[in-house]
Amino acid sequence: MEPIEEQTGEIPERVVTLDRIAGMESAKRALEVALAGEHAIVFVFNSNSQAPQLVRAGKWIAEDLGIAFHGLAYPACKCGNYGNRTSECRCKPVSMKSHLTRLARRRAEFDIWMDACCGKPAGMQVSPGETEEVMADRILAARTIREIAGPDSDSRELLTAYQKHIGKAIDEDRILGVARTIARLEDRGRALQPHHVAEALQYQPTSHWWIWEWTGFEQLEIATERR
Repeated sequence: MEPIEEQTGEIPERVVTLDRIAGMESAKRALEVALAGEHAIVFVFNSNSQAPQLVRAGKWIAEDLGIAFHGLAYPACKCGNYGNRTSECRCKPVSMKSHLTRLARRRAEFDIWMDACCGKPAGMQVSPGETEEVMADRILAARTIREIAGPDSDSRELLTAYQKHIGKAIDEDRILGVARTIARLEDRGRALQPHHVAEALQYQPTSHWWIWEWTGFEQLEIATERR
């Protein structure tokens, strides 16, 4: 499987719409946040996932709204079956580490990271989802809100607790930027609340431990610091 990346440009033929993408509500939410704040997003996916279709849908929404979009669907392993419930991964550990290390080196490019390996297998009965137009309406409404108050003391405490939990420095400005976008989408009081920060923290690469266990990313950080 090859990474699928979409940026603004020529619109591809529309063969998939959001309402046909099943079992990926969390990933759809991450896509909405990415589009509303023009945050770059990466979906780590396997052959049981429709993340590539989500990236394409994001491109179409961005083109219609005239906004920037940078989305990447990156396979969890070279064969595409890591974490798949119906097919066995054939990749060796050294191959997994090499494959995901290439993604880890691009960490600074993305504001939002999403583990999109968990999706409902094809053929399962699911209720119709939202269309691209419905999501686009919410994104447009959120983008009209400019001022969001800074984080309160509870939000600050949450950031501090997260940093202590992972045991390394965090990019607070990036996290708060995503949290402000979430607050705009919610539009309740137009103030930054702890649950906005909590959702933004879920989109941090350090929240997806299985990825970094394979990459040995802490060694990469140490090597970078010594240069």
